[in-house]
Amino acid sequence: MNSIELDPDAEQNGLALILSELLKNNIETDTSKANIFEQMLGSVAIVAEDAQVALTLVFQKGRLRIYDGIYSIPDIAVRASSEDITNLSLIESLPYFGLPDLRKPTAQGVLKRLFKGQIRLHGILNHFKLFTQFGDIMAVSH
Repeated sequence: MNSIELDPDAEQNGLALILSELLKNNIETDTSKANIFEQMLGSVAIVAEDAQVALTLVFQKGRLRIYDGIYSIPDIAVRASSEDITNLSLIESLPYFGLPDLRKPTAQGVLKRLFKGQIRLHGILNHFKLFTQFGDIMAVSH
């Protein structure tokens, strides 16, 4: 049984609330995302620099707990503006690969911001599987 819960300290974190609802909806309505969620193991920190908000998602094979701020040492860290973090959930993935479809404008915009250093990703080379799984379950569409 999949579960997503907020740590009590994260209940006042607006970004944590938004992401927990997005992930709950994606997992409940898409069995392929639920299957991916059940395999995920590791942690992802997200920092919305313009809003000065951070959270950490800790995945434990079908269970997710969201913490306020940076919790422990995350496997992956994403640092970006609030708008860019939202746009990350709008990136469409290539079927079967879990990689962003770079033919789509949203993915192209995110890629440009990555090259400009406006979006910074840490730890994705060492945790590439977790990174692609995270992208899959975050995406609003396939």
